Amino acid sequence: MIATTTHTPVAAHDVSLRVGDGPDATYALRGVTFAAAAGELTAIVGEPGCGKSSLLHVLAGLDRPTTGAVTLAGRQLAGLEDREATALRRDHVGILLPEAPALPTITIRENVALPLLIAARRPEPGAVEALLERVGLADHLHHRPDQLTAGERRRAALARALLGAPTVLLVDEPAADLPADEARALMELLRDAAHEDGIAVVVFTREPEVAAPADRVERLEGGRMGCADLALAA
Repeated sequence: MIATTTHTPVAAHDVSLRVGDGPDATYALRGVTFAAAAGELTAIVGEPGCGKSSLLHVLAGLDRPTTGAVTLAGRQLAGLEDREATALRRDHVGILLPEAPALPTITIRENVALPLLIAARRPEPGAVEALLERVGLADHLHHRPDQLTAGERRRAALARALLGAPTVLLVDEPAADLPADEARALMELLRDAAHEDGIAVVVFTREPEVAAPADRVERLEGGRMGCADLALAA
C-alpha cells in the first residue's frame, strides 16, 4: 500500500472502475493504488487499452471510481458535490492532451490566457509572456494555432496548463505524432515543471523510451498497476 498524506497532491487507493452494465460490463481499472509526489515526474507506461486514460480521468476527478478512494489536494473526492469537485479540479489540476483544443481565430498568447479569463481570474502582468518564453515560443505570441507545428502547439498548451499554477499536471501521450527531438524537448519541459515548480507531473504513455526522463516509472497492465521495474535514470 502507498501511504498518502495531506501533502500528497493526488493519490488513488485500491481503485476499480467498472465500465458498462449487465453481462457486458468490464473493469477498466482493478485495485489500483498510486500516489504522485510533489516535485516528481512520474510516468505510467502501458499498451493501448490497459486503462491509462481511465486512470487519468479518475485522478482528475472527471470519472468516479466504482470502488476505492481518490484524494486530490488533501481532499477525498468521494462525497463531493459536482460543483465542489469542479472547483477543486480547476484550482489544482492541469491536463495536457495530445491535441489540446485551441481557438483558431485568436493568437497563441490569447489562447494561453483564455482558461484563466473564463474562470474570472486575470493573469499576473507578464505571466503569459514569461511562460511562452519558457517553452520556446517567445517569437510566436501573435501567431494563430494553424501557424505553429504540432510540437509548438503542444508546448503552447503546456504554457496554458502551467498558467493556472496547478499542483498536479496529468499528461496523456505527450509524444503522440511528434518527431523524436520535439518529444524529448517536451519531456524535458515537463521534468522542469516538476523539479522547478514543485508540481506532481504524471505522464501516461505507451512508449517506454518516452518515459526515460521520469523520476519514477510504473507499468499498467490490464487495469492493474505493476511493479516499478522500468525506472530509468533521469
